[in-house]
Amino acid sequence: MKGRIIVLIGAGSFGILSTIVKLAYGKGFDVSQVVTSQLWLGALFCWLLVFIYKSIGIKTSLNTTSWWKILVSGFPLGMTSFAYYKCVEFVPASIAILLLFQFVWMGVVLDIIFKRKRPSTLQTFSVLVLIIGTVFAAGIVDQPNLKWSLPGIGYGLLAAFGYAIFIYVNGTKNDAHFMMTAAFRSTGGALFSMLFFLPWQGLDGISTNGLLSYGIPLAIFGIVIPPIFFAWGIPKIGTTEASIISGIELPVAVLSASIILHEYVSFWQWFGVVLILLAITYPQIRNIQNRPLKKQLHD
Repeated sequence: MKGRIIVLIGAGSFGILSTIVKLAYGKGFDVSQVVTSQLWLGALFCWLLVFIYKSIGIKTSLNTTSWWKILVSGFPLGMTSFAYYKCVEFVPASIAILLLFQFVWMGVVLDIIFKRKRPSTLQTFSVLVLIIGTVFAAGIVDQPNLKWSLPGIGYGLLAAFGYAIFIYVNGTKNDAHFMMTAAFRSTGGALFSMLFFLPWQGLDGISTNGLLSYGIPLAIFGIVIPPIFFAWGIPKIGTTEASIISGIELPVAVLSASIILHEYVSFWQWFGVVLILLAITYPQIRNIQNRPLKKQLHD
């Protein structure tokens, strides 16, 4: 249960990003500035946390795990950030969110291919309800004349694939400390962004135009919290369940847009949010009901 709650918080923090990015774009910042500031500041913050841990006597060693393997496993984080923010440039936000949420079934497929682990009937039901809820919550039903773009679809599916891989690699157990794992993965994500943007492309906005006020929250909610929480929580619950729980991202995105941006949220969007919450919580309730009392108390 602790692992589920930790993953829920980590995934929920991703939901706030779309609102912050909209605010940053509204101030005239472009995708290169947003991505570079988010990833490099996030990596810096993670290493600062490692330094703080070490300074107070907490061991954060890699043990027998190769540092470069953890570094490379952070590439999907950078790919997801780049692809999703590019997707938003080509298609409306509602379509971008719908495309991103294809990571749910992609994560299940990855589990089947690499771990030979088939989802239970309850998990399959949850995935289907989650996808249906996403269609409603993203606002697709209220906007029948939305314009689709082939590059936008490509970037959106690439972002979904990157996020699915990111969840999967976090579910791969290693004996490194979770804080060190998160630091190397965030660094890997930042290094991956250099394939498209130079690190100093975001520095000008940080130093002169106030990008820091957007880069810091983007780094904290997108690069610091998820890798740390995922590195700790996903190995405890598995990729399939983590993919389902990560559906909380969309309800958080809808709520933050409604509260912070004062965007109108229709009845059907709220209906979709309820379906997503049902898909996430119902399996947990069933698991608790089926678990012996002693096991529940232990967890």
